[in-house]
Amino acid sequence: MAAKVDLSEVFHELNKKAILIGLVTVLFIILIATMVAWIYYIRQRNLYRELLHNKSTLYEYQEEMGATLYSIGDGVISTDRDGLVRNMNPVAEQLTGWKEQEARGRSFEEVFHLVNEKTREIIPNPVLAVIERGNPEGLPEDSILIAKDGRETPISDSGAPIRDPKGNIRGVVMVFSDQTAERFHRKLTDIRLRVFEFATSHSLKDTLQKILDEICDMTGSPVGFFHFVLPDQDTIQLQTWSSRTEKDICSIPAETKHYRVEEAGVWADSIRLKRSLIHNDFQNLPGRKGLPEGHVRIIRELVVPVLQGDQVVGVLGIGNRQTDYTEKDVESVRFLAQITWEVAESKINEEKVRDSEAKLSSIFRVSPGGIGAIKNRVFMEANPKLCDMLGYTKGELIGKNSRIVYASQEEYERVGNSIYGQIEDKGSGIIETEWMKKNGEVLPVYLASTIIDQKDPNRESIFTVLDLSELNKAKEELKLTEEINRLILNNSMDAILQTKPDGSILNVNRAACSMFQLTEEE
Repeated sequence: MAAKVDLSEVFHELNKKAILIGLVTVLFIILIATMVAWIYYIRQRNLYRELLHNKSTLYEYQEEMGATLYSIGDGVISTDRDGLVRNMNPVAEQLTGWKEQEARGRSFEEVFHLVNEKTREIIPNPVLAVIERGNPEGLPEDSILIAKDGRETPISDSGAPIRDPKGNIRGVVMVFSDQTAERFHRKLTDIRLRVFEFATSHSLKDTLQKILDEICDMTGSPVGFFHFVLPDQDTIQLQTWSSRTEKDICSIPAETKHYRVEEAGVWADSIRLKRSLIHNDFQNLPGRKGLPEGHVRIIRELVVPVLQGDQVVGVLGIGNRQTDYTEKDVESVRFLAQITWEVAESKINEEKVRDSEAKLSSIFRVSPGGIGAIKNRVFMEANPKLCDMLGYTKGELIGKNSRIVYASQEEYERVGNSIYGQIEDKGSGIIETEWMKKNGEVLPVYLASTIIDQKDPNRESIFTVLDLSELNKAKEELKLTEEINRLILNNSMDAILQTKPDGSILNVNRAACSMFQLTEEE
């Protein structure tokens, strides 16, 4: 019996421990499960927070990019990887003539129609080029965007691929800008350069006609003219028609014709009013005068005066374009009209200089006196008379110091000090001296010199030389003649008196003095 009790107690204790262990194990499992659940909850909460944050950041980024896209000053169009339009901003809408909603899903080249400005050839779709090459691409120069309504706009453009995180191309973004102003000023600059280059080797008339042809070509005008207005502001000198006007349209020669401003038609109002004029309905213009026989029929015209200060010096006109002239045309024609005057004035001055040089060259060659030029007392030029006077050829004088024509160093220095001293004081100098010919003969001369540029005494000096040998010889002969006459007069037995036109006595001989019993002085 004792053995049974002990065994029962033993199992009872074991059961209690087993139950305790089970409870502890269950509690431990619950604790572990709770911890795992808590960790999972925390992890999920953080994931949701991160997802929410990322979504918010993405939304903000999309809003920011959208604001940038729709407010940027350039046109922007994005496409998918098939080249279909996804988005476009207001600038792109304005330049293409397409609204974003109607353009979305259409091919890029349908919305963005490009041609070459000069050749009018269609430019290949730049989006496809970006997708194929995977690199940013730009448009060629002289690209023109033709809008949905037919408007043409010069543009510059660049496209870049849109890539996903794996580097795959998901689409293309094209950014382009209106280049109308830049292209316009470039054209004007190009015309200016071409004209000035042309002017260096052509006459005034040909140069003016070249400018008119450029202006007519740029504005699409078949008629063009440029006329001078004389300083009296009342006389027009017809000067030049454009090539097409002169050849095919107008039979009236322009060059050298003059007439009064008051006799001219309404186009001359630009001279009277000193401002640009546009006549887009010329035939119905009030106050219009009839055109002379042979004159081209005018449909519309744009006339621009050229002003220097408050004086009109010229007037440039174009006409008969198929479409109306605008203030934009006035701007370009006014700019080119000013260039026309600059070129004309330059060519006129060149012709005056050439004429002056030709006259001076003639005087230089045929002058009866010696003429030359020196710099730092070295001969730079000599006319034929100077060479004849000295017995040197021109080649023997040019490049030589003028010391070779002086007999002594002292005389060379005396003349130099005197001449240059006078030039410094009053701009020119004169002196009488003696030169030495090539053969050693002494040549008395009268030397006069002045510098070309009064502000730069080191520049060339021009001098003239008068041969005094003949003059001195004439003086000696005159003295000899006077002495002979005096001897004849005094030895004559007749009384002789020489009188002036007023009756006063100029000379008297001895016989006269004896007759009147007066001395010669009396």
